[in-house]
Amino acid sequence: MSNSFDIAPGLTFHTIVLCVDKRERGLVLETLLNKKGYHVVTVSSVYEALRSVQQEMPHLVICDSILSDGTAGTVYDRLQQQPTLSRTPIMVLIPKKTKEFLTPLTGRKFAGFLLGQFDGPTLLGKIGEVMKANNHISPYFVPFIHSDTNPDLNISVDATVLGLSGEQVIYKSATEIDGAAALVCVPHDKSYPPVLLKMGSNVLKGEEVFNLFPVSRIRGKGRKWVATLPNVDIDAEEEKKIWRVVFFDPNQQRADQFKDVLSGYNIDLVHANSVQKAAQLIQRDADSLGCAYFHELSGPNTAVVKEVLHKLGGNTRVAVIVGTSSLNVKSTNDMRFIKRPFGLGQLVDMMESAFKSTGDSADKLAKAQDTANLECSYHAPAKLVGLDETGGILQLKFPVVKGNRVKLDHELLKKVWDGDNLVEITHASSVKDKPDVWQARFTVVSASGTNKAKYWEKVQKILQEEYPSLFGVKESA
Repeated sequence: MSNSFDIAPGLTFHTIVLCVDKRERGLVLETLLNKKGYHVVTVSSVYEALRSVQQEMPHLVICDSILSDGTAGTVYDRLQQQPTLSRTPIMVLIPKKTKEFLTPLTGRKFAGFLLGQFDGPTLLGKIGEVMKANNHISPYFVPFIHSDTNPDLNISVDATVLGLSGEQVIYKSATEIDGAAALVCVPHDKSYPPVLLKMGSNVLKGEEVFNLFPVSRIRGKGRKWVATLPNVDIDAEEEKKIWRVVFFDPNQQRADQFKDVLSGYNIDLVHANSVQKAAQLIQRDADSLGCAYFHELSGPNTAVVKEVLHKLGGNTRVAVIVGTSSLNVKSTNDMRFIKRPFGLGQLVDMMESAFKSTGDSADKLAKAQDTANLECSYHAPAKLVGLDETGGILQLKFPVVKGNRVKLDHELLKKVWDGDNLVEITHASSVKDKPDVWQARFTVVSASGTNKAKYWEKVQKILQEEYPSLFGVKESA
C-alpha cells in the first residue's frame, strides 16, 4: 500500500474464518479472538472454509496446513480462481517444520505463518501485522479519494419542520444532529428557499428525535419562511421562567460578569468555585436546573461530571455545556462543548437549546398540535473514501451518530445500488492529527443479510465498467 490517504482508527469490524483440523482447538482460539473484538467463524474442512469465505468475505482466514479433505494450499488455490475472493489473506498454522506440512504451501503467497506451538500474544501479533498491512480496513476495499473518480457527494436525511419554540426552530427526524454540523435544510416544496442550519441539538422521546436550531444562527433566503412558522411552545409561561444554571468558573470576577449579563435573559447563575461543588449542586438540584456550565474540564474533572450525570439516570437529565479551548472534543446530548473564545449570543443560544432538552420538553413536543409539518431534507457535503463488501467509508467535517440512516447522493452509487441509496452509520471517528476531519463507516441497508460475495461481485463489475482505474490504485494508509 502507498500512503495516499489516512483512515480513522477503529472504523472496521473484522471477521476471521478459523479453519482447524480439530474443532476443540478451534474453540480455544475462537474464545481468544472474540475477546479481542473479532467476529470468528470456526470450521474444520476445506469445504466449510470455502463456503464460509463466500458468505462472510472475511478479512483473514487462519488455516491449518493439513485438513481432513485437503490443505491450506487447496484453500488458497480455490480462492485464487475467484476474482472476488482472490485478495482474501490466509495465515497458515504449521505444527512441524517437515516436508509433510510445508510442501502444500510451496509457491503460494500466504499472508503469514505460525510455526509449532504458539501462545495467544504471538497469534494476536501476527493477526495485527496482517490487518496493519491492509490499513486496518477490508482487504477488498476500493479507494475513491485520490483516484480519477470524483469522491464528492451529499448526504441527506429526511426531516419535518414543526415550528418555533422561543428562539429555537424545531424539526422532527429520525436522526440525532451533531452540534458541529452545518446543514442545509431543503424543503420538498420548492417555493420555500433553503436555509443553512448550525448549532443543532436534540430532544429524544423514545424512537422520536426532535432537532433544535437557534433562529439567530439560521442563514439564507429561507429565513423569511422560518419567521412565519407557527409557535409550538407548549407552555405559555416558559418564556417568563427564570432558568437556574450551575456555573463553574474558578475566576470569581468573570463569573460575576456572566451572572449580571445573563440575568437579562432570565438566566440565574449559581456559581460554583470547584468542579466537585458544581457536581454536588447538580445532584442535589437536578429537578430545578436548566443546565450546567463548566469553564474548561480536565480528564479527572470530566470523569467527576460524567459520574454525577450517570447517577441521575435517564429520568432526570441535566445538559452540561463545557467552554473549551481543546480542538479534539465531540459533543453528546448530555455534554456539549463550545469552543472558546465564544460570543455571548452563542452561549445564550446553546443554553436555550439545553433548556428545551431537559425536563418534560420531549413529552410536550411529541404531543404538539397544529405544527407546520413542512417536509424537507438536511443536506451536507461529504467525500466517499471508498467502498467494500458491506458498505464503505465517508469523510465529513463533523461526526455522525452511530445508528443514523442517511442517503448518499452520488450518481455512481445510485447505479451500484439500483437507486436505493440508504445507508446506516455503524461508527464514526476523527482522523489522527486532524481533529476537524471525521470519517464514518456505513453499511448498505438494501444489502444487509445478503451473500457478501454475490453483492461485492455485482459492485465490482459496475465499478470496473465505469472506473477501471480504481483497480489500478493500491489502497493504503
